[in-house]
Amino acid sequence: MGKLALASTVLLCAALISACSWQPQTALMPFLGLSALMFGASTLPSLSKVTVSPRLVLGVAGLVQLIGLGGLPLFEDDFYRYLWDGYRTATAGTPYGPPPEAYFSDPSVPLMMRRILDGIGYPETPTIYGPVLQSVFWLGHLAAPGQERMLRVLLGLANLALIALLLKRVRPEQAALYAWSPLAFKEIALTGHPDGLLALFLLLGLGLSARRGALLLGAALGLAAGVKLSALVAWPALLKLTPNVRMAALGLLAAVAALILAYLPFVRWTGAGATDLAGLAAFAARWEFNAGPYALLRALSSPLLAKLTLGALAVAGIVAVHLRARRGAALYPYHLIFGCVLLAAPVVNAWYLLWALPFACGARQCWPWVASLTLLLSYCTGQQLPQSGLALFAVHPIALWLEWGSIAAALAWDVHAFRRQPSSAIKKPERNF
Repeated sequence: MGKLALASTVLLCAALISACSWQPQTALMPFLGLSALMFGASTLPSLSKVTVSPRLVLGVAGLVQLIGLGGLPLFEDDFYRYLWDGYRTATAGTPYGPPPEAYFSDPSVPLMMRRILDGIGYPETPTIYGPVLQSVFWLGHLAAPGQERMLRVLLGLANLALIALLLKRVRPEQAALYAWSPLAFKEIALTGHPDGLLALFLLLGLGLSARRGALLLGAALGLAAGVKLSALVAWPALLKLTPNVRMAALGLLAAVAALILAYLPFVRWTGAGATDLAGLAAFAARWEFNAGPYALLRALSSPLLAKLTLGALAVAGIVAVHLRARRGAALYPYHLIFGCVLLAAPVVNAWYLLWALPFACGARQCWPWVASLTLLLSYCTGQQLPQSGLALFAVHPIALWLEWGSIAAALAWDVHAFRRQPSSAIKKPERNF
């Protein structure tokens, strides 16, 4: 199969998924089948002798983004919260403070925003999104109030920038794994989830560290945490990406300063100093969705014991990855770090894998790519399968076992392959940070 045939397959699958999004009630099975076909086309260049050029990878990714704009957000309503947060920032100076339900009877809310307000899930919970994302939501509101496609345009451009940076570090065939993946298409181009911005700032940080720019590297890490606080687990990379402890300390100060400065424009408007921490606390305390190891351990013990146990194991894994990271590798192993986070998490939404997926390019591991396909099975919920008798946000048991069973098998395969690899087969890094 030639490179043009593969590219055409990716574009055709994206177009058909986009068309399916207009009929979400019947879209689940076609979406999963087309995603599997799109996944196969995206992986063939790295598995076969088919060569692709950087221009083709980026060009197809750009067309995929445009195709996604022709569809509707599929199986998701998070965009209502994004649009509401952008409106609140534009009109009140901050999205933080009272939850959306506090405005249900507010006559000052315009009709267009009232329809958006009615679509928000969990309106009793304050926003959980960090200040960098709030800036994006605000920009989207300024450009086109109440229009979620404008947010997808902004996030699509950011994703193309990420792919362009990725192409400077790995072979085009490896970059295509992410650039043409059904997960990236569905979650960014079609649904508009902003989690890819976290990976963009981390990737920018790698480029800045190559010039020994500890302060700029730290600033990039701080802005990544301003996207999602989960990026804090990436901060110890300063010890490996800077030449000495003194420079790492300067980078850490820059990271803290960047994170604080990102919050200041929003927090200074509220006398109570409200931030996203109130919403995150409610999220951490009550929510569970599509969990793997956590669900298994919780069934055998208690939620608190499961969180403590898996949290300790995740911390140990994260520390081990940072300690073993090689200074000269093309990409820092953030995919392993965020993999530890997701394995321990009570909530594993498919788009969370966007934090990790770009850094798996060229890593010679199959679990991230298996996860990028099987996590899409998390959309097999009672909401999409009304005849199943499941609760709205409960994942079908068969889908859940297929999903996590496949990921476990891929992890076992990767561990087996790593242990069988002779030390002489380990290549020296081709590029420096």
